[in-house]
Amino acid sequence: MLKTMPDGEGLKYELKPCPFCGKDVAEFCRGSDLASEENFGSESDIVVVCSCWNGGCGAASGIYPTGYMAGDAWNKRAAYSVAEIRKALEQGC
Repeated sequence: MLKTMPDGEGLKYELKPCPFCGKDVAEFCRGSDLASEENFGSESDIVVVCSCWNGGCGAASGIYPTGYMAGDAWNKRAAYSVAEIRKALEQGC
């Protein structure tokens, strides 16, 4: 789903569904919106979160200085479907 990055002027980025719950409710957030700046470094830090407010599980990408980096990290974690992950776990991988 295309989401607007908070560090751009209306720039959009395609985020994959959550690799844990499979829901397509991930969104960009500023680190300072989630906790105090002392825990996140600066107001400009960006994180992708599977939105609990929209029925997601709260999984996060980690903290990055740009929306592109946070989005790339999120999408790399979500490279496999939930079914593929379950199958690998069942096979002991």
